[in-house]
Amino acid sequence: MKPSLLTILLGLFLILTVLVSLYLTFQTSKPTTTKGETHLLKIGSQQISVEIADSHEKIVRGLSGQAELKADTGMYFVFKERSRQTFWMKDMLFSIDIIWIDQGKVIGVEKSAPVPTGTSIPIFSSPDKVTEVLEIPAGFFDQKNLQLQDPVKLIN
Repeated sequence: MKPSLLTILLGLFLILTVLVSLYLTFQTSKPTTTKGETHLLKIGSQQISVEIADSHEKIVRGLSGQAELKADTGMYFVFKERSRQTFWMKDMLFSIDIIWIDQGKVIGVEKSAPVPTGTSIPIFSSPDKVTEVLEIPAGFFDQKNLQLQDPVKLIN
């Protein structure tokens, strides 16, 4: 017995629905930025080029294992919810300044966070709830005369 035209069309409709669902699931699970993609960030009167860590994988990896962080560059961590954040220096190969940001303003800084020595892995916590964190080369905060309450804004 041959399948009717209606049965064939229903089968094709179901297959198409599954394929569209899979496509949409794949598209929405992609991070919003790709490795190496940079954006311009203004902090106080300074502009720096940043890579955005906005997915779980990027936030966990951070700058770990990276050989260096060039002058006037950084990694900008964006969190879905305002919360107290804790960062550790696991697998870090260089010292950094960690800037704690809440709703577009600097609320704290950890200057020259050291690299791990032996089995000791330094851990740093935000002074309060934050929406973003910026990691920049050690000494940048003081060299550029940045201050608490400086505004922070992504330009592009």
